[in-house]
Amino acid sequence: MALSGCYVALANDVSAILYNPAGIAQLEKAEIGAYYCRPFMGLKNVNFDTGSILLALPWFENFTFGLGATLFLEDNFVYHYQENMVAINVAYRLSEIFQKRGFDLAVGSNLKILSLNAHAKDGFGNDDPVLEARTTARFSLDLGLLLGYRNLRLGISGQNLIPADFGVLEEERIPSEIHLGAGYDWKILGKKRVTPLVEFLYKSGESRIGFGTECEISSILAIQFGIDTDNYSFGISLGKISEIKEESADSGEFVNLPLRESWAPRIDLSYVLSRNVERQTGSPHIGLIWRF
Repeated sequence: MALSGCYVALANDVSAILYNPAGIAQLEKAEIGAYYCRPFMGLKNVNFDTGSILLALPWFENFTFGLGATLFLEDNFVYHYQENMVAINVAYRLSEIFQKRGFDLAVGSNLKILSLNAHAKDGFGNDDPVLEARTTARFSLDLGLLLGYRNLRLGISGQNLIPADFGVLEEERIPSEIHLGAGYDWKILGKKRVTPLVEFLYKSGESRIGFGTECEISSILAIQFGIDTDNYSFGISLGKISEIKEESADSGEFVNLPLRESWAPRIDLSYVLSRNVERQTGSPHIGLIWRF
């Protein structure tokens, strides 16, 4: 979130399940992540909560499997509204075919189960069919592609490609989204990484462009910031940002430490401030990722 949504071309941790299903093919170790957000704090009579739990498991050959569950909840004295999503993610890295030519290509897909539970509180909306208690479930699909060439990153993701209708009195489909993104890994001071990113979103006949940057200060610290037509955002990551490596006594090259020595969590803290919503103090996000 600290990158204002510019993540489809980066997608380098377990949260890629939600943005570009091809991204988890980059992972060399299993990851589990948990996230929580309190959107639009400060707005009167608005009580939103969002959260997710994600798991990615590199398996045999170049396959990586993922599972994800998300929740959006609005609960007030009149109405209870809850959206749930469960995703089954499969990603494949076509390394042997393309790496000889300097390319790194991955593809992935999410099969999603979307569900909705909504009802009015006792004494409210008894005669309004829109507020009648209902529970609905639908299937949808995401597809993603990630292409790297040296330091260049390109990503594309199509989300909600199978129409899911949750309308009550008339058809109301969850809109499909097309994300196109690009980024470039700059190396500064020899080792540190700075990755500027740009992303284009097309949704419901409208488009949006966003810009973000991630700066790796050290192997345990990174900062992010972004801007798009709707939001400003910034964040910080504390923990294992990149692979922990040590210099080999034999070859002099840097190699990954043994697994038991490289276990470490990462905490992501970010804040999003809407440019178009007044009388709100922003949306804080917190995430925890553990690579094992």
